[in-house]
Amino acid sequence: SPVSVSFGLPFKHWDVVSNVPVYGTPPTGTYRPSYIIGAQLTPGTLSTADKIVKQGGVGENAYINTSNVWTGSLETAPGKMEPGRAYWYVNKHGLTNLILAGEVDNSGNYDTVSVAAPSVAGGASSVPVSWRDSRIVPRNTLNLIGATPGTQFVGGTLSTSDKVQSQSESGTNFYYRTSDLTWQGSLAAVTPGKAYWIVNKHVGHPWIYSYNASGGALMQVERKPVEHGIQKVEMPIVRTPTAKGKAR
Repeated sequence: SPVSVSFGLPFKHWDVVSNVPVYGTPPTGTYRPSYIIGAQLTPGTLSTADKIVKQGGVGENAYINTSNVWTGSLETAPGKMEPGRAYWYVNKHGLTNLILAGEVDNSGNYDTVSVAAPSVAGGASSVPVSWRDSRIVPRNTLNLIGATPGTQFVGGTLSTSDKVQSQSESGTNFYYRTSDLTWQGSLAAVTPGKAYWIVNKHVGHPWIYSYNASGGALMQVERKPVEHGIQKVEMPIVRTPTAKGKAR
């Protein structure tokens, strides 16, 4: 059966000519799977091919058809594969690696994310997200709280606070404990190329998140080695099939 692995876009991506990325020439106004994924997926029909699926999108996906041509709305509609969003790699053909490569750009520089509020008390609403940053970024430097506490991510206790939850490590998350104004939980930082859920637990409090990567504390994070301006993130497909439900 297919295995779905979540991922995000950690880099700025270039144009690709004959399967070779052209340094310094990012595509204009679009992030296409043909540029980002290239020829790594197994081709086929809509029902048999490996796919890239946008999380939270309505039927937004792309695959390589039997003529070895990328097709689907993520490829044909400009700007559909966006930094800051999360995706599924739906693998139907056994174990492999999905390799993402591109130019390091840690400026943030992508659209805001709307975090809807739950409709009932005790409920939760979640939005898939990934950070376009080549560094392992500590949770306290993600600027989730915002300049004015209470206007974005809202803290509380383990059971009442908003949280950020890993999509690939079950039960791994963090929240903001207001009793002592500290971040808590087993997820200490976010990792390049991985996907997460931002979970909103507060009825009547939708909020907008904009990642600010310019904070001074970010100088303390780990850095991965860079060779000629290029980094790679490998995601082995050796996992239990991922449920495509929402986090709670």
